[in-house]
Amino acid sequence: MGVLLSKEEHFINACRRGDCTEVSKSIGLNVDVNYKTSDGAAGLAIVSFHGYVNIVRLLLKNRANIDAQDQKGFTALMLACIMGRSEVVNVLLEHNAQTDIKDNEGRTALIHACQHSHDNLAKTLLDNNTNATSTTEEIIIALTITCVKGDTKIVKVLLQYYPEIDAKIDDKHSLLMCASQEGREDIAKILIERNANVNFTTEDGTTALMLASLKGQSKIISLLLQHNAQIDAKDNEGRTALMGACQEGHENVAKILLAHNANANTMSKDGTTALMIASLKGKDQVVNILLNNNAQIDETDYEGHSALMFACQEGHENVAKILLNHNANKNVSLENGLTLLMIASLLGKSNIVHLLLQYGTEVDSQDKKGFTALMHACRKNHVSIAKILLEHKANFNLTIENGSTAFMLACALGYVAVVNTLLEYDIDIDIQNEDGHTALTSACQEGRKNVASVLLKKNANVNIATKDGCTALILACQTGKIKVVRLLLQHKVATDTKNNEGFTALMFASLNGYEEVVEALLEHNADPNATSKNGFTALMAACAKGHSKAANVLLQRDDVEVDIQTKEGLTALMYASGEGHKNVARLLLNRGVCVDVQNQSGCTALILAAHFGHIDIVRLLLHHKASVNITGKGDETALSAAKKQKHREIAKLLVEHGARENTTTTMATGDVSASEENIKSAMATEDFSNTEGSGTSGLATGDVSFSEESSRGLVATEDFSNTEKSRSSAMATGNISIAEESSKGPMATGNIGIAEESNKYTMATEDFTNTEESRTSAMAAGDVSEFGPQSKIAEKCELTADLDDTGQLEVCSGATGGSTDETKQENAKSEEDSIAIRANSVKNGGLELGAFLQRIEEINTRASVAGYQPIQVNVAFNFEKPKYVAMGHINVQGQDVASDSDDNSDVEAAGDDANDSCAGDESECD
Repeated sequence: MGVLLSKEEHFINACRRGDCTEVSKSIGLNVDVNYKTSDGAAGLAIVSFHGYVNIVRLLLKNRANIDAQDQKGFTALMLACIMGRSEVVNVLLEHNAQTDIKDNEGRTALIHACQHSHDNLAKTLLDNNTNATSTTEEIIIALTITCVKGDTKIVKVLLQYYPEIDAKIDDKHSLLMCASQEGREDIAKILIERNANVNFTTEDGTTALMLASLKGQSKIISLLLQHNAQIDAKDNEGRTALMGACQEGHENVAKILLAHNANANTMSKDGTTALMIASLKGKDQVVNILLNNNAQIDETDYEGHSALMFACQEGHENVAKILLNHNANKNVSLENGLTLLMIASLLGKSNIVHLLLQYGTEVDSQDKKGFTALMHACRKNHVSIAKILLEHKANFNLTIENGSTAFMLACALGYVAVVNTLLEYDIDIDIQNEDGHTALTSACQEGRKNVASVLLKKNANVNIATKDGCTALILACQTGKIKVVRLLLQHKVATDTKNNEGFTALMFASLNGYEEVVEALLEHNADPNATSKNGFTALMAACAKGHSKAANVLLQRDDVEVDIQTKEGLTALMYASGEGHKNVARLLLNRGVCVDVQNQSGCTALILAAHFGHIDIVRLLLHHKASVNITGKGDETALSAAKKQKHREIAKLLVEHGARENTTTTMATGDVSASEENIKSAMATEDFSNTEGSGTSGLATGDVSFSEESSRGLVATEDFSNTEKSRSSAMATGNISIAEESSKGPMATGNIGIAEESNKYTMATEDFTNTEESRTSAMAAGDVSEFGPQSKIAEKCELTADLDDTGQLEVCSGATGGSTDETKQENAKSEEDSIAIRANSVKNGGLELGAFLQRIEEINTRASVAGYQPIQVNVAFNFEKPKYVAMGHINVQGQDVASDSDDNSDVEAAGDDANDSCAGDESECD
């Protein structure tokens, strides 16, 4: 039983068969004449394709959509043009079918007709097209297609409607170019007969002759040359037609061009010649042709490459041999010193290496970095080339700039085969380069276990150290090469050798967290308590970096000493606490470390944790009964450190555990208070030379007292005026207060005044009257500050003490203050009514810190004789390499202040009352 079809399907089948009767019946049954199949084809398209002109007329009469498109965008007119159905085309045109509709690929009916060589249909369509712009676009496309295809009939038809022979048909090429590169001689002749420009160029300078040369179209080339094509024309890159022919190896084209006097030695913009191009591409026959036409054999491009060099780098042995037989320079080199032999060795061209050596090239030439051909072969693992070079007596003892040999390079890179090849010769296995590295140290540092094994079997010295004292074991541990470490430990290596800074292999492994390496070293009796020059241990290294696994391995040893201190008094717990490594700190505390150990500045682990805001560490330390009220130098406690750094939660926690304010003033004339940067900086740089991640963590090796600001010293709990300025200023490391009790008394001899003219403190052997001008003049570095006790205002000066490497002191000051008529009168009194603090600058000889303090004592003695209250001093200097800076204030406080000046408002309160007012207000003290 057959499948029943719909009337539309029956209609389509009738169209395909060309059954006009059935089509007519379907129309009588009111079938949809525009019904489309699954591929979008309507009945009209189907009958147009097959040329059923009667059915075409019938469907058009019954209102079939004449311009309907299928899924590919084809119309009935396009399908008729493709199949050459001229009668159908005429009928469709009579019914006003649109000729400029495009299919999915942008083609019109005209283009389809031209593509299928239907010249009569092309003419019919052109005659019936009323859209001039659309027609021009169609003709250009059609001409391009037919010129490439070589359809002379269509080209002639199209040219009748498009006379612009040299127009750019694809925004780039001309018609003649299209025909030339495809070798369409007949089309080219037609175009030239119609005066096509044979020297037409594209935007990049390309001509028809160049395109034909690239494609090897010898007949077209002859035709173009007959019509005066410019033979040596260059494109925008300076390339000629001859270069194009040589690049592609078109021997006949090259001969034709050279026969027409093409210049064989013309250079492109980068200095390339036709011979270089042919050599690069390995076109040996073209190379011969060029050499026979006087091509310059040793010409180089702008980077120094010759034709022979191009042939060698590409491994074109035949071309290289031709050039060598024509006496090409076999020892030519690039600007960096690379020779032909080096290039071939570097690139693994063993055939070229052998050829060059046969022709007597120099085997031991060195480039500008000292590399030889043998070194290049070794560093690229070209074993066969290394063997060839060694057989030709290559010197394996030559070195590069740092003293490394070919053997060292191969070992560092792990090329076992090359190493074994070199070991067949009289190699000095323990030779050292300028840094003291040997083949073994280089191999171990890079983790080349197989090479290291070969070297050890050849009795390489396992304990040789580099110039910085690093052995093969230290280098392997530093980079965590566990397989190499285990190999070395099997060969009686010294496990506790120290580098120049006193670091051992175990310290480096601990520092970088290589717990497997740490374990292996300890199994081979490495000393866990060895110390560096600064007293640093492996445990400290692990704790400073927070490597809990490495620390745990160390702590499992019963003999590890957990409370060792560095020269600055730092312990492993301090490092862990300061850096906030909770897990490491817990391990240490569980092991029973001393929790309240103090460093040289008196700081404990708790003070460090409080200062840096590590609340988890603080809790942990408090849980392990850390003392909360231990006081460091400068009266620093955990609570004061937390408050200064605004760590309020920590401060609250400490108070809950019994912490209290410390209000005792302590004389600390020589303390070193470390800044936050010092604490956070790398552990002493000398301790971390040659580490992979050295200098990236750890506490400063200096003292660890803290200030509110990292670059300043300890806060004095007394001697501060309770003023806005004094409260907001940096905490002074050295406060000097002069309290006026009397307005009279002898002038201390040798005082220094302030000279307005110099705009700086001036050293003087005589006294100066302390005038308003002198008080308000700008203060400059390196001189002396003077404060007259007769002044009715309080003046404040910031004192900066810079210490150079010798510890000498430079005093710099800046003073602020105000004046009134009354003070002017008072200042006009005798020179004997003033007192000065004197200190020379570093450049003038300088004073050491002790001498500076001694000077103040001398002044106090004279002040006492004169009836003045002595100067009170609190000094705590902050050393911060490379320039040591200590900040301080000098407060001169008059008892009878009589001024309404705004400058005086911030210094009215002084003495104990001021301190009392601050003590009870936490926000003010912070």
